[in-house]
Amino acid sequence: TNYRMSELEAAVDLVQLAKLDEVVARHHRVFTRVAGRLRTFREIAPQKINDADGHIGYLLRFFPDTHELGARIVEALRAEGIACRTRGRDAAPDWHLYRHMFPVILPAGSPGLRWHRGDCPVADDLHDRAVGVPLDQWYSQQDCDCIAAGINKVLSAYCTPDASARPWI
Repeated sequence: TNYRMSELEAAVDLVQLAKLDEVVARHHRVFTRVAGRLRTFREIAPQKINDADGHIGYLLRFFPDTHELGARIVEALRAEGIACRTRGRDAAPDWHLYRHMFPVILPAGSPGLRWHRGDCPVADDLHDRAVGVPLDQWYSQQDCDCIAAGINKVLSAYCTPDASARPWI
């Protein structure tokens, strides 16, 4: 993998950086509108957001209690027309996870580190159970309300409402 940037890429990125504050603000508005309308459920742990003001919000992520529950939720959300995904236990490699960071763990010409499923069980579990709902910066308020209503409908069908569960934001 070659992470060096060309001059052309740098020129394009410089123009794009000038737009960044507006992009972040739109994503943040969409995330806040959707998440602010979601009910809480006993079997669902929303992603912990340590800095609500700094959170961009291009993805709404939550963790169902089990892989099986996550798969059922994803299927039902898709039936509602809501784009989403969960990885599950047998997903293809993903460089977001320690054991798949091949440029780091398998450097060219050296034996590298060897990481295997189970070496970091909490990371494995969270990564495999996570459900992600991508949020587009251009969603209207009505789009956000429809997505939140669809998520609430699905989670209400599979989970137990719990006002004392962790809030989404």
